[in-house]
Amino acid sequence: MRAWITLIKLVKLVFLSFFLLSGFCNALTLAGVSKEKITPIDFQRSPRLAGYKISASLLGCSISQNPRKPSENLKHTDLYVRTLVIKHDNKTIALVSVDVIGLFRNSLEFVHLAFPDVFCIISATHTHSAPDTLGVWSTEYVGEYLAFVQSAIIRSIHGAIQQLKPVTFSVGTTKIIGLSQDYRLPFVIDNNMNVLFVNELETGKMLSVLVNWSAHPANFGKGSINLSGDYPAVLINLIDQKFGCISLFFNGAIGGHITTSWAKLFKKPGKDGFSGLPDENYIPETGEQFLPLNFEFEGKVAPRNANSNVLDDKKGIERIEILALNLFEFVKSVYADRETVDVDHIIAKRKIFEIPIENRFYALNQWLYIGNKLEKSIILKNYSGIFFFSYLLVFLSFFTIIVLVIKRKKSKTKYSCKTYLFTIFVILFLNIGIYGLIYYLSRYMYVTNTEVNYVQLGDKIGIVFVPGELYPELSIGTSIVPDVGCDYHNLSWEPPIKPLMKPKYKFVIGLANDEIGYIIPKCLWDEKKPYAYHREGMSSPQYNEANSAGYDTAGIVISNLIRLLKE
Repeated sequence: MRAWITLIKLVKLVFLSFFLLSGFCNALTLAGVSKEKITPIDFQRSPRLAGYKISASLLGCSISQNPRKPSENLKHTDLYVRTLVIKHDNKTIALVSVDVIGLFRNSLEFVHLAFPDVFCIISATHTHSAPDTLGVWSTEYVGEYLAFVQSAIIRSIHGAIQQLKPVTFSVGTTKIIGLSQDYRLPFVIDNNMNVLFVNELETGKMLSVLVNWSAHPANFGKGSINLSGDYPAVLINLIDQKFGCISLFFNGAIGGHITTSWAKLFKKPGKDGFSGLPDENYIPETGEQFLPLNFEFEGKVAPRNANSNVLDDKKGIERIEILALNLFEFVKSVYADRETVDVDHIIAKRKIFEIPIENRFYALNQWLYIGNKLEKSIILKNYSGIFFFSYLLVFLSFFTIIVLVIKRKKSKTKYSCKTYLFTIFVILFLNIGIYGLIYYLSRYMYVTNTEVNYVQLGDKIGIVFVPGELYPELSIGTSIVPDVGCDYHNLSWEPPIKPLMKPKYKFVIGLANDEIGYIIPKCLWDEKKPYAYHREGMSSPQYNEANSAGYDTAGIVISNLIRLLKE
């Protein structure tokens, strides 16, 4: 019996070698995986953790407002760059998952230069417990740590290319009810988990598992200094241990803001606004319902804190591990019902375009910090001369006022006080007018280049890549009518992405090759009073607009995606 098994293996090996050494090898689909650790080597020279409290980098001053300096003694998980490279004929793609908050497009240009023949997609898992790579939460060591991450990405892609071998593919999908919820009204959740399995052709051994699900990895809370890849890292570790492979996690449509279900305590919307405890029977658009205050999994309980959104490290770790165990069960169920697919061709295409940075403070923060300390991701368009000379005039005007005051004190010829006051008034009036003009034009001054991407593996797997945190309404669509309090509630929704995709299995991956913030449907934009959803008594609208490029972003991104899919 053993002789027959040995003979069969020998025949398989000879058959495979024949294909590899002949022209037929071009018909095979190859894949390779690799990972590189990006846990800070020197924690003293690590940026502060990203994700929660915004620093004062807008003004270029101290970031004492953000005390989240990571500690080597508080490390929940290591951080990694993980890469899956897939090649068929002369088309090669690299899918890279990075355990950081996000990466600006300009900081990834080096990847395309290093691998000009590889279609590279680099996506952040968006963990809120990793060092800052955007320069928004920290003003120290960001460039140094970013360079460390960049070199790890290069090594990871190179390592995956070196490991290319013939593979087979299988894929599956499932809906997950109850493990994620929407922070922002209206409640819409893309609750699909898509999983791609890659097996070695020769041995059948699992090479890689790619998981695509949607929820913010933000389970440690605002005050924690625990370094962690959050639930994606724990989930991937479980998968790697189960299958003996190198797996990847890619976040999906997390705008809105989609969180893990115990991250916040929500209240049911009613005629009088938010009141009362959560209604567990309240079912949002996609069928999600709230978990009870204590959610059980195999006897383990993840208690929810009804009085605070700041979680201590112990509770954060407990939540992460229970969530990861739940998600792992879904991955195993998908694996049991997976469908084998033939990847006999690869389509990979990209569309680069401009978006206006209508959020003035969002633009100014990036221009002052990223422009000076890292690279310019925001550019001034058409108005650069006006911008420079206007501020020069403002400076000269105030300088003139100071000179006039000094001259009046020293001058032998005493001009009347009214003359001086009138002169100062005119100068200040002009300055206010100039500042107002600059403030108005700033909506149209700043633009940045960004991109959308599309990859198709065979006929059944389609993957859309968006450059930020996409709203679920723009992924799966919705029939909900926007609240009249929204600034543009009379506008219709932008077309959702998934219904436009032809393949059976539809992946939507966010934070890909850029991080432009929340991609908010224009009809949900809410900056002006009265605020939407009975929030007129509130001092501020629902969260998201502050970290979005602007109200036109969604329309521009979706329209370019539609053009890309039609090409």
